[in-house]
Amino acid sequence: ITMSGCWPNYARPLIEQVNGWYALFFVVYVILVVFAVMRVVGALFLTATMKAAGEDLAMSIMHKAKERHKYARNLHQFLCNVFREDDDDDPDKNMLFFG
Repeated sequence: ITMSGCWPNYARPLIEQVNGWYALFFVVYVILVVFAVMRVVGALFLTATMKAAGEDLAMSIMHKAKERHKYARNLHQFLCNVFREDDDDDPDKNMLFFG
């Protein structure tokens, strides 16, 4: 009745020809059904929003992990180069680190 858009056509004969108290029933009914439908639609939007936020969080975590991996790889390469150059046993070169 409510979502068809023509509920007044069904309610009017009951209100006018049977009893005016049916108006109270239809008002309460329409308010409750519209409220329930709006809550369902809102929940669907909230679900979609939370799903998108979760995907953003997962993507952010993956991005941070890639950055950490890149940093670790660069640090490893740097340290390998430093120690490879240190193999000369040049005492003046080592003074740079202890000086």
